[in-house]
Amino acid sequence: MGEKVYKPIVKDGDHLIRSKDNPDRVRGLTRDENNQNPDIIEWEEYDVDDLRSDDYDPYPYEERRVQLTPEQEEFAQQVGEALGAAIVAGGILLFREVISPWWKNTAWPWVKEKGRGIKNAVSGKRSKRPQQQQKQLLKNKLSQIDGLQMFLRRLIRRLNNFTSRWMKRKPKPI
Repeated sequence: MGEKVYKPIVKDGDHLIRSKDNPDRVRGLTRDENNQNPDIIEWEEYDVDDLRSDDYDPYPYEERRVQLTPEQEEFAQQVGEALGAAIVAGGILLFREVISPWWKNTAWPWVKEKGRGIKNAVSGKRSKRPQQQQKQLLKNKLSQIDGLQMFLRRLIRRLNNFTSRWMKRKPKPI
């Protein structure tokens, strides 16, 4: 004997009342078309285990293969190559314009500074960061933000050019 659930037996035209506290729930009272309380409803008891079906198939559909014409295959090949080229070009541009300057100007100096801090802590030396070094780090961060903005502008411009060239070419009939 497992967990029990209950189903209300509601007469035609009647409806359960929505809860005021939680709009996703209903109350155990019914109303008719005139919004009058007609009667106390009855509930039918079910065992949760009986409601579960053993023949449930999570994939109720069959896979079907679609045969493409040679023209459609060629078009799909072209689209795939264009998308691949755009992704590779974007990745190269992202690395060259954003990641590499970020590593050189921000990440590597931070790693070096933290390494020096650990080395000094182990050896017992104390170090203070000069004001000029703080200003340089801030300047590097600001230049990196400018570089990212410039990269995004170039990327959008290149994608727009690529898209306009792609749309202007004459499609092959399918």
